[in-house]
Amino acid sequence: MRRLLQQSDRTPTGRLEHALLQSAVDLSDAIGDELLAYESRMRLSAWAAASGNTAVRLRAFDRCLEMHLSDPLRFPATIDDLDLLWDLASIPRLLVASPRYDRETITGCLDEMLEVFSFHGADLRAFDFARFEVAAACGDDAVARESLERVTTGPGAAAGRNGRTEPLLCDACLLSAEIAWHAERGQLDRATAAADRLRESGTGCADEPERGLSRALVPYLLSGRLDEARDVHLDGYERIRHSPKHLEAVADHVAFAVLAGAPQRALRLVERHARWLAADPLAGSAQFAFLCAAGGAMDTLTRSGHGDAPVAPDDAPALAAHLGSRVGGWTATTLARACWTVASGLADAFDARDGNGRFARRLVAARAIRPVTVWEPSAWLREGRHRRALLDAPRSANGESGVRSASDAEAAERRLAEPRALLARARECAAVGDREAAETAIDDALPRADPVTRAELFALRIRMHVERGELAAAEEQLARRIDCLVVDDLDDDAEVDLQLGLLLFGAPLAGRLEELERALRRADELALAPVARMRISLALATHLMQESHHAEAASVLSSALDGIADVRRSAGLLVLADAYFAVGRAEDALAVIDLLLRDPIDRALRASALLRRSTVVFTLDPQQAAAAIDRAVDDADRALHLFGELDHCEGILDSCGVLGHLLGRIGSVEGSLEALRTAHRTAERFAHPDVDAMAFRLACALVRADRGGEARRLLDDVVERASLDADPSLRGEVFYWLAHACRQDDDDPAAYCVWSLALEEFGRASDDHASARAGIALGRLLFDNDDPASVAVLQEAARRARAAMQGEGAPTVARDVPAATLLVDALHLLGRAQAAFGDPAALRTLDDVVAEAVALHRFDPLLEANIAESRARALDDLDCESEAAVSARDAAALYDAAGDPVGAARLFVFGARLLAGAGEAAQADALYRAGLTRYDAVVHGRRSTAEARIEREIAAREQAALHDRAEQQASVGPAPMPAIPAPGPPENLTTREPAPPAPAR
Repeated sequence: MRRLLQQSDRTPTGRLEHALLQSAVDLSDAIGDELLAYESRMRLSAWAAASGNTAVRLRAFDRCLEMHLSDPLRFPATIDDLDLLWDLASIPRLLVASPRYDRETITGCLDEMLEVFSFHGADLRAFDFARFEVAAACGDDAVARESLERVTTGPGAAAGRNGRTEPLLCDACLLSAEIAWHAERGQLDRATAAADRLRESGTGCADEPERGLSRALVPYLLSGRLDEARDVHLDGYERIRHSPKHLEAVADHVAFAVLAGAPQRALRLVERHARWLAADPLAGSAQFAFLCAAGGAMDTLTRSGHGDAPVAPDDAPALAAHLGSRVGGWTATTLARACWTVASGLADAFDARDGNGRFARRLVAARAIRPVTVWEPSAWLREGRHRRALLDAPRSANGESGVRSASDAEAAERRLAEPRALLARARECAAVGDREAAETAIDDALPRADPVTRAELFALRIRMHVERGELAAAEEQLARRIDCLVVDDLDDDAEVDLQLGLLLFGAPLAGRLEELERALRRADELALAPVARMRISLALATHLMQESHHAEAASVLSSALDGIADVRRSAGLLVLADAYFAVGRAEDALAVIDLLLRDPIDRALRASALLRRSTVVFTLDPQQAAAAIDRAVDDADRALHLFGELDHCEGILDSCGVLGHLLGRIGSVEGSLEALRTAHRTAERFAHPDVDAMAFRLACALVRADRGGEARRLLDDVVERASLDADPSLRGEVFYWLAHACRQDDDDPAAYCVWSLALEEFGRASDDHASARAGIALGRLLFDNDDPASVAVLQEAARRARAAMQGEGAPTVARDVPAATLLVDALHLLGRAQAAFGDPAALRTLDDVVAEAVALHRFDPLLEANIAESRARALDDLDCESEAAVSARDAAALYDAAGDPVGAARLFVFGARLLAGAGEAAQADALYRAGLTRYDAVVHGRRSTAEARIEREIAAREQAALHDRAEQQASVGPAPMPAIPAPGPPENLTTREPAPPAPAR
């Protein structure tokens, strides 16, 4: 519990801190510790206040207030920097912001607040301010004016049993409320004066001055203070853009952008923050404000003639619960309609509760919003802000900036104007999703294209329509293509198009097998041209591939492509290569791809072919793969370069994945990491839906490369963006790797807490395999930190591993390590931990490791040596030095047999230290010599490491010291019996080096 709470204090506000605090709350309830339950809920309420999670805050606060009122001495109002009264002061504001709470509930909260504040002798101005906020929100102007006057002029503390002199009212909150109060009533001079005082005061709290600055935007703008309004907008937005609790403040910035004549700026804000509507279901007032601002922004776009402009909100699926489900994308007009509909429903709910029409009037005012000025785009930017680096400028091959001579530019323009070049350009644009550029290239090429090129241009346009589901437009273009085919005497192609229509251009093929086979037979009967028959065969082979009939697909296409040298064969060659790969004919697939790459194909297709060829290495046996891997790396690198030229997001991601895997195979850790970094940066740049998966994959690779600091930053971001309703196994997996990163970052307390969270998530998922894996990691952490709790943790990990072996639990995202290996690892580490804490059962546990490994066919020479080493160290821990020395020699011999000279050297030196401590100098010297001999063989060979060199130097010094003591004793005679030292801490009773943890495999 204490570890979780201490770690939460060190963790930035976010979902990881929430998980830590919720775990603390659950644990405190489970163990029945009410004091810890009170403290953990106080912290959870503070987290919810900082994060804008009203539901969590109200649940935690209600329980804290109940406990405090039941026993104020046992559950005090203040704990460290947490104050229950400060929390209580803002609760009425939360209740009035949601139409789910009626006036009776809100009034009851105010009454309770008055009672508690009076009991503590607290500043009643805080109560008057809460009463003002409630009245202002409910449209009760008379009560609001009275309360505001009492706040600004009334007395401070009340007469209670426990006088509190500390103020419980934030000056910044009061000024912010004044800005909103005066602005709503059109008193711009008073609103701007309050805003000036707020900016000059420098005061603030968890919500201010951000909230007040956003409220000041419109008053500044309407008062003619444009420069100040711009400065407040730019600075204020940077303060609020990262937290959903500022949704209402973002709404003010959107409305300001509309009034300032910057509808595109307003559109970007709406797209970026619309997903926050789902962040806090109880923030009805903030949702209403944002919906009104977004509706006004979209109406402004519609009035300017851009009602059909696409709107792409971040995480659009999350909006379905608030704006209704949507088939297809949003436009400015459709989003405006949805916003006004939902806002109208909220206004009705609020006004029904409050008994007036305040929200209805706000809705009418929002619909009437119009720009009052027009700013140039440059007015939004300050000197140096968002300035592009010079390195972003394109460069030519010779390193100069991307400025070409006039002759070069004219030659390039002529090449691009050729119809075949325009066709290639159109295909590349279509591949990267730039449909407008593809259509432009097609239109430019069609008037001057030869018959075959013209047919291909129409085919590309038809495919683009089919991919978007625009079947009517596709049929229209198909009719035009057939007309051109007839005019150009390509009658066989026209015949095929008439028979199969859109089936040849990517339309769904399911259930059309007989129709395709019949068309192929008819083509043979009519003796159609080979290229026409090939097109039918390609559609048929594609259908067979979808049905997993790979051999049949290969047969159909290979016979259809035989002898065809037409440029239109490229698509068929790629499908044929895939079919050969699927049936294991890698050499044939490579030959087909080589043939394809010799054709004049566009860059997108060439990159795809190179990437396919690079993956062949994964299907080869180790010897063949070693010979082919350099070519595979070159192919993947060339594919990445081509996809990068095209700015093809999916292509870059695929290429980086393959390239990273290949570089990892050849031992280029840095190259593999750079490939994964490129994939992550690309995913971020394109706002790819798999950006978190890319970050997670990169982080795991960084952990394996012992770069925990960089991995930790990535995984922190993944945790913050992860859905709270995500699969527990997936959340647990992220926590598992984050804990590894924390440990590599020398933050063991954080690693302990995060592995604990991982175990909780895996427990919710009933995932015994993952629980065992996380339990071993946590047990090793505790063991390395001399914590006896490691024994119980490892015992549970072993139990979970046995359960996983029996088939219990749900599957997880990864099964890199078999459950049998986990069981052996858990028992092995458990034996070491038991011995370290004086439990003789450690020797029996190590015997069990051997028995389990043999029974599970996991027993190999290196594992045998590891277990023998653990037995030697366990005997030393149990004060059986003589037996430990014998076991150390046996373990060293086993390491020699397993081909691990460093392990053998380490165990010889370990045995020598034991013998030296027992006074057996001659035997110790022999073991030192044996160890140094093996260290020398390693240090002077190719397997030398810094660790081995350091260990060798230490062993050599110890042997020299042993010789010096022997010579000294020989010159002065027998030494007197040394006094027995008094017992001290365990670490002072031995000179042995700390044992390395058991290997993971």
